[in-house]
Amino acid sequence: MSRSRMFSVRLSTSEYYAMQQKCDRAGISCSDYVRAAIRDRDVTIIEGLPDMVLAVNRIGNNINQIAKAVNYGMFTGAESDLRKAVADLSDMRKELLEIGKRVDICR
Repeated sequence: MSRSRMFSVRLSTSEYYAMQQKCDRAGISCSDYVRAAIRDRDVTIIEGLPDMVLAVNRIGNNINQIAKAVNYGMFTGAESDLRKAVADLSDMRKELLEIGKRVDICR
């Protein structure tokens, strides 16, 4: 969708900081926050979600490092590390899918 219209609004200092804090906690921009409000969508703040996304990214990086090491023959016995990483990633994926079913993310 092309967004060719600009919208401006004046806020008090306290209103501005309150909105900015909500956007930061939700992990979205102020523009996304306003668009969600226009479409009558709730902006749901999911505590711990940014930490979980970071953990999933780290696990993915670890899996890549393990796979490279195995491919280069740097060490053997990586199967248990790999299985644990895959299991952790699978558990987090299930949790994220459950969260996704419960909320309507406005992006």
